[in-house]
Amino acid sequence: MARLSSVVLAALLSTIVTATDLAACGDAQYDPSKDTCFDNNFLCPIDGEVRELRCGDACYSLDQFSCSNTALVDNAVIGLDTLLDCGDKRFNSTDYVCHDGDFLCPFVCIDGLSRCLTGTFDRRATLRCADACYDPVKFSCIDDELHGLPPPNTNCLPLGGTFMGAPTCCPGLLAVADHCRDFCDFSPQLCSEVPG
Repeated sequence: MARLSSVVLAALLSTIVTATDLAACGDAQYDPSKDTCFDNNFLCPIDGEVRELRCGDACYSLDQFSCSNTALVDNAVIGLDTLLDCGDKRFNSTDYVCHDGDFLCPFVCIDGLSRCLTGTFDRRATLRCADACYDPVKFSCIDDELHGLPPPNTNCLPLGGTFMGAPTCCPGLLAVADHCRDFCDFSPQLCSEVPG
């Protein structure tokens, strides 16, 4: 009987621990490592390293589709120089993603500064948080406010981190003086700007 009680107690505790890792998306509870909440009421899955985005009432993968206003567009039928619509703005789907039918966010470079400058990089879409765009690997958006995430590699320093000796900044950050900095703070002309 005591053994059964301890098994039941362990199961209940694991459920409680798991429930505390869940976040709210409208009335639903979800695991932020498996889904993304858009507009506080719409969930799209994360499959491995592929984060699906929202386009109207659908979820889509960037390697197959783009979103023009709130309609999916098959990447196989559009050219690299084809401009899509996002509200009253026109954009290239290799540089930007359209959120909510009228809000553009740029892609970020995944594979480091040198490949970012040459244009030969893997891209990751930034997401919308109120009137800002953010990298979901570095930040989360809760109630339209950005919150920093701990870096996935605990041996590296996040944005603003201070170091002594050899720089240990997380990927995508620059070691300047004794702090980890965002490249775009020093060379904004080389970073994408949202077309006006």
